[in-house]
Amino acid sequence: MTKTSRIVRAASVVAMGVVTLALAACGTDAPEPAPTTTPATPTPQVAEPAVTADKTESLSEGDTITAKATGLNPKRGYYAAICATSGPAGAPPLCTGERADTAAQQWLTNKPGGTVPLHDDGSAEFTLKAVSTGPDLDCKATECVLKVFGDHTEGFTPVAEVPVSFS
Repeated sequence: MTKTSRIVRAASVVAMGVVTLALAACGTDAPEPAPTTTPATPTPQVAEPAVTADKTESLSEGDTITAKATGLNPKRGYYAAICATSGPAGAPPLCTGERADTAAQQWLTNKPGGTVPLHDDGSAEFTLKAVSTGPDLDCKATECVLKVFGDHTEGFTPVAEVPVSFS
């Protein structure tokens, strides 16, 4: 047997020993853990987001609408306004009034600058001034809704709405 053959043979024996030890380490004779009988802590049930309003039909310019949103996440932000029923995804919906007009549009959030705080239970009460028109929108000619939707940090995602009409 040559010196090279002995080195190859010795290396093979060492490699087989290492593989055998590795396989033995992977196996375990430990018994399966007993299934737990403690019930998991239930996740609190959160209500589906909803919005209600005291007046939604035959609105007149300047009417005050008292509304309540529920089922919201108090750690997020939302806008509430009278808007078109649909709009482009990921962009703000077409709404009445002007964005800076806090009488016609509200920012429901606990973030600095918000106009209406969200309660810990995910609800918020707010008022809106009924305005039938806005940039590129006329709710006397188009179907509109009082809409709650995600704010600028939430992608303007629709959350809840209730139909409105103007006289």
